[in-house]
Amino acid sequence: EGEKARDLCFGATASMLGSFWDALVSSITSETESRANITVLPDLLVLVGDTANFWSHCAAASSGSNDFVADTENALCEVLEKAYVPIIRGLVQKRSGNESPSREKIVWASEYFISCTSILPKAYTKRVPVIVEKELLLAITSTFVTSEAETSPLLDVALCRLLQQADSSQIELLVSYLIEDLTGGSDFPSPRTAASAVHAFHLLFGAVRGQEQRKIVAMHTRRFLFLAMGLFCPPVRNDNALNRIGLWQSQVSMAADFIVAVVGKKDLAPLATSEIPMILGCLVAVLPPLPRDGRNERIRTASLETFAAVCGVIASLQKNYSKQLYGCAPSLISVYHSLLSHAIESDDDSGRRRPHGELASGNQQAKAQEFTKLCEMLSAHRDVFKKHIVGIILHYVDAMENSLLGPTAKRYFAPAMYALLDMCSTYEMQQLNVMMSTTGRALFRSFFQTFKKVQFRGQ
Repeated sequence: EGEKARDLCFGATASMLGSFWDALVSSITSETESRANITVLPDLLVLVGDTANFWSHCAAASSGSNDFVADTENALCEVLEKAYVPIIRGLVQKRSGNESPSREKIVWASEYFISCTSILPKAYTKRVPVIVEKELLLAITSTFVTSEAETSPLLDVALCRLLQQADSSQIELLVSYLIEDLTGGSDFPSPRTAASAVHAFHLLFGAVRGQEQRKIVAMHTRRFLFLAMGLFCPPVRNDNALNRIGLWQSQVSMAADFIVAVVGKKDLAPLATSEIPMILGCLVAVLPPLPRDGRNERIRTASLETFAAVCGVIASLQKNYSKQLYGCAPSLISVYHSLLSHAIESDDDSGRRRPHGELASGNQQAKAQEFTKLCEMLSAHRDVFKKHIVGIILHYVDAMENSLLGPTAKRYFAPAMYALLDMCSTYEMQQLNVMMSTTGRALFRSFFQTFKKVQFRGQ
């Protein structure tokens, strides 16, 4: 049965790669869009992509004649030579046009076809024109710019697959294209342009193989690392900026993902000692201090997505550069202060500050869990950081004293505080006792007794 299915697939592929496909190529490259093309083209692209991919994986085990297989291979390669770049260019044009259901369907089908053909064996993809990686980069960056900071996973996968087969000269051309064309040769491009360049370089950074290719990417990593840090700067706080907060949060997540990737590959692009406090300073800009009176509605708490992005960068630094963090402990603790402040104050997905006395929700619980993970990582270096965490514990006691934490919220943050209290020696406990108010000392005494019970039970 398997051989029969393969033979049927070969026959279908051969017919599609004949005159019928020639008509499809002409409709793709046509400058005018007829209603028939818009209706039929998406289904044809999906069908051809699936058929070509399935055929290529079964070709080696085919029972058909070698001449038959060779003819189909030549036809498939001819398709890639003629239609691959026009499909990508048509995708860019359609994304920049007016939105409509038919246009969105063609865009998705084009992306699906590109992703299917990009995972074909190297014998076929090497017949793709050499400019296809550049065209894919343009499609990916234009997708980000025209769709409010949304990426296309299908195009990302396609580019990564092709990059794994690219040589060092192709990688060099792509990097130079990003630097010159996307950033315009300037060190200060617009935030949206910088975000698209960072995302594209992130794909290059993770996909390249081979020593020469990795060396080329490593040479340019620092430039894009600084671009990513610049994306952490929030927009100017005015009435119009509130409308752009969603775009900025997407840029923060994209920049954080790239920084985490760089931090995790010390062998490819090790960070300089001076760059670690720079990253920490940018993270504080993402999570600015919150006024305690809660009256300034323009100061918004971080969304869960942004909060998790900052936590991800800190966790990556703790794992890969823990000793280097010893020299910038105050900056690191400042980020912890900001994280705790935004976790306590926030409550809903919109980032609006939670009114005093309002019950906690799942958003606050998720932030408390992320914060707890970081506190537990910090406890592994207690000898260095124990004298710095007193302020974090006092921040928590102050929140209890001002009725910012209800019973549910206290339960959420308890594991994090337990991890910090476990780091404290007798000297730090004396510091806490002296610096707390009478009311705060009474609240802390009850909390500390619960901690000692948990600690005694080994929990």
